[in-house]
Amino acid sequence: MPSEALSLPPAASLGRTLSRWLWTISTPVLVLSVLPHWAADHWLLDLTTHFAMPCALTLAAATLLFALLGRKFAALVMLFGAALCGHRLSPLYLPVAPTGASQSTTLRAIVANASVENPTPERLCEWIEREQPDVFAVLEYSPLHQRALEPLRARYPHAIEAVQADPFGIALFSRLPLQEARRTTLGSPIAQAVFAVVEVNGARIGIGAAHPVPPISKDYSAARNLGFEQLVGELARLPRSRVVLADLNATQWSAAFRRLLADSSMRDGCEGFGFQGSWPAVLPALLRIPIDHVLVSEDLVVTRRELGPDVGSDHLPVVAEFAIATASVSEGQPRRR
Repeated sequence: MPSEALSLPPAASLGRTLSRWLWTISTPVLVLSVLPHWAADHWLLDLTTHFAMPCALTLAAATLLFALLGRKFAALVMLFGAALCGHRLSPLYLPVAPTGASQSTTLRAIVANASVENPTPERLCEWIEREQPDVFAVLEYSPLHQRALEPLRARYPHAIEAVQADPFGIALFSRLPLQEARRTTLGSPIAQAVFAVVEVNGARIGIGAAHPVPPISKDYSAARNLGFEQLVGELARLPRSRVVLADLNATQWSAAFRRLLADSSMRDGCEGFGFQGSWPAVLPALLRIPIDHVLVSEDLVVTRRELGPDVGSDHLPVVAEFAIATASVSEGQPRRR
């Protein structure tokens, strides 16, 4: 066979082939980056809001590859999509200034969706013992988890529990007395929530723990959103200083989540601490989505917020610490540096 028959395709032809493959791969991601801007109310469009970080990474890579191939228009299009995702992610990387916080009045809290199917609930117990929070909330709290956490009751004698065999049991444990403790449901008869007040060095702090249903259908999405509305009402019954520990089955970019923050005068405790995707735990960090949340009132300053280790659940737990802000900060909006 002549050697000419084995020659490689011309560089231009190879470039066109690579460009077509890049367009095929990146176009669905580009669409996914734009759809959230029209996702205010439709439940299917709302599901597209959760993937800001994977979309940003994919489109940034596509931008670079198109640029290397000399496809300037394609690179600009992908850069536009990456910039949209980056804009949504930016509040997570703009730190909230802690000026005015009283470091002597602090609270450490944990929220853990333990998974009703977790075969090793003792791993959560061991991690909580190491962290030694003041309060912690366990979601998907089943009879198995209740037994596994029994060794912690000496340190955390105060608790309000709703034990269920389905994924919507819930419990709030505290080393401090729980005042005004109550249980309710949010949005659905199965979605339990608990609320209480703790006193830390004379400061009364309201604690809420919630786990609304996932928006896997039109009806479930409506139930979740109704749960958010009811959560606003429950928070209004707590002291001005308050914290929500929850798997909200929504990310920061959901319209329903943003309404929840606006209507309750709460803010996302993840702001300033970067992207912290918590589910599903088996995926690499930047491919997970952040549906496990710590929300705080404006007068609380988050001094620590990070993900915990794999405890056998499909969710990673979250640990956070708060300091009480003085009047000079709590009377206004949080300042950014």
